[in-house]
Amino acid sequence: MKKDMRHSRCIYHALLAIALLWPTLIANRMLYTALAVQAQMQRPMTTIYGHVPRLVQRATPVGKPPASMPLPRLEVFLTLPKERRPNGQLDPKAKPAIDQRLPGLEDLSDPQYHGYYSPDVFKREFAPSLATVDKVSAYLRNLGLKIVSVAPNNLYINISATVASAEKAFAVRINYYNIRKQQVYAPANDPVVAATVSEDIQCIVGLDNVANVYNSHMLQAPSSTHAGFQGHTPTDLRTTYDITPLIKEGASGKGQTIALVEPNDYKPSDINLYRNTYHLVAAQANQYSKVPVGNGTTPTIGPHTLEVEADMEIMSAIAPDASLKIYMGPMSTPGFYDTLNQIVANNQEKIIESGWGDCEAAFGKSVLSGLGNIIKEAASQGQAVFVNSGDTNAYGCGDSTLSVMAPTDIPYVTSVGGTSLTTVSPQYSHNETGWYDSTPTSYAVKGTGGGGGISDYFDRPSYQVGLNLTTPTTIQRLQVPDVSANADPTTGYRIYCSLASAGCTGWTVMGGTRLATALWAAMVADINQYLDNHNKINMGSTSALLYILYSVPQPRLAYHDITEGRNSIYSTSTGYDPLTGIGTPDAWNIALDLEVFAPLVILCRGADLEEPKPIAVPCRSASTNNPTLILRVYKDGSGLLTTLAGGGIKFDTIIPPGTLNSAQLAALLKKISDVLTIPTRTCYRPASFKFITSATYQAKSSPDLYCLQFPYPQDPPEYKELWTVVQAMLGPYTRPYPHSS
Repeated sequence: MKKDMRHSRCIYHALLAIALLWPTLIANRMLYTALAVQAQMQRPMTTIYGHVPRLVQRATPVGKPPASMPLPRLEVFLTLPKERRPNGQLDPKAKPAIDQRLPGLEDLSDPQYHGYYSPDVFKREFAPSLATVDKVSAYLRNLGLKIVSVAPNNLYINISATVASAEKAFAVRINYYNIRKQQVYAPANDPVVAATVSEDIQCIVGLDNVANVYNSHMLQAPSSTHAGFQGHTPTDLRTTYDITPLIKEGASGKGQTIALVEPNDYKPSDINLYRNTYHLVAAQANQYSKVPVGNGTTPTIGPHTLEVEADMEIMSAIAPDASLKIYMGPMSTPGFYDTLNQIVANNQEKIIESGWGDCEAAFGKSVLSGLGNIIKEAASQGQAVFVNSGDTNAYGCGDSTLSVMAPTDIPYVTSVGGTSLTTVSPQYSHNETGWYDSTPTSYAVKGTGGGGGISDYFDRPSYQVGLNLTTPTTIQRLQVPDVSANADPTTGYRIYCSLASAGCTGWTVMGGTRLATALWAAMVADINQYLDNHNKINMGSTSALLYILYSVPQPRLAYHDITEGRNSIYSTSTGYDPLTGIGTPDAWNIALDLEVFAPLVILCRGADLEEPKPIAVPCRSASTNNPTLILRVYKDGSGLLTTLAGGGIKFDTIIPPGTLNSAQLAALLKKISDVLTIPTRTCYRPASFKFITSATYQAKSSPDLYCLQFPYPQDPPEYKELWTVVQAMLGPYTRPYPHSS
């Protein structure tokens, strides 16, 4: 009994001592924590600007999300490495190395034109290094964040976090806001990181869910329209945009694969019924395929199923033999980035189509720059990315503030706007105007119409040139759209969807710029097959090439210039306008232009090679359409190689008598001219000679001259024969341009 009492007294005294010491222990713990926070704060820190969307900047917080609420996915994008100095050291003031290279891949005056990179080369030469990935990963772990994965191309690091852990790690305050009648969360300030990693971190994607990422609207025609108009059919579309000759030539997308970025599943039998109704070729086994993106992602029928099926049906109408691969990922900004990055990193599909997006004001500028890095890799690999310009005319957010859509605002994306198509007939005699309906809707208070305008975030890329784009008063920001096609629901597309769970009721008439985007993507598949069949370079990343076809005179008119119509802000005009862009396509003319656009031989008409005059082969710059080099061949086998440099200065190289076989050259040139119709005294070259100077030319080292020496392996026999002659003639006077492996 006494022992028990002594034991109880011991416990009592121990508890009393703890109680008396507890305030001191708490005070010490608080002091330790304060000192740790102070030490953290005393470390040099840097703000990463551009994460607070403009829509949030104009809004008032309405509370805070729970601290324990998971943020579905955070993506820490890493800064792309800078260009290196000649000594091999990185130049911190330079642009990213890939920014230096991309223009040359799309510039006909550059020897590297369409010399696209593989994913391995991009990762090795232009993506963040493994050392950078490890450095930033270690930093994030020290902040208590969990690394989920690293993107296969090292562009970003996936992490998991809650609201509380993200706020603590990046010194942000995440609030709720009421924006566009929805409650969303977003940071009230830009994130802060240690200065030691600030040069390595470009942005953090996923701190907000403001963007309604599948914001494109499948617009159904009013019921009054259906009485007299049943929607444009495959025949209508092929006729309007001059696609029929491509189909007749066997260029129907065979061997081409289009990647579609979609949020929901589809019903294959719906697509097959559409094809059967319009007597399109039957779909082959595995012509459609599904690729779920993200752990646990299961394709499901949902509210966007109609959009998926409409995309697939329009593509089937235009490119019935193309394969369609549907990538389905999470419906969030990080989910879309991950989906698109998987397509780009795999580099299996050369045409990508997406209806994803929202207005620029729904994103922070830095957040969109992360997506821009993915687009840069796509462009460097020759992947064409088609995105719709939106359906809320000049007011992308659907309110009363001007804003273009994103990612249609990112350089090297092909932005597709909308028109109204009424009368259907070939040779541009159809009636097509800019699409605009001033009737307010729940998502467009200023009315619907093809999106367009001027980006607040991105500068005008070097390739966006031509009438109305490069005048002295031109705004130096990127303008959208690039091109356009029918999108008005009152002159829309006939679509079939039978899934009642997706809101479908069978045949209907639909519009929206995403359908115009699907048409353009499929049309490029046809053109690429045509060019492949004729051993020509295909359209590659496409966006820059579209402006070359617009700004450089071509043998055939590539576009239908839309000159009628206006929306609430912009009017159509001769040349480029922010309502319809360059215009709508003539697919057959584009294909024929590209067939002779960059043939890798010297071409001229045999009628221009009359004796006793010398054989004159004028080579024109494809970027300026000006003569840049003339090779004259005389009967005695002598010649004169003349470069036409800037300012009219000429640099001549005399080729001695007996060097050239003029008769053989003349015969071969005439043989080619009998096959191809070439305008008088016009030659088409894949590269100009604008880099030739007195020093480089006299030293016989101009890299542009390499195009005079090598045939492409798939060139027709007469081209290869001509190359043999040209190489023999010019070999002593030029030096091959070294190709990198």
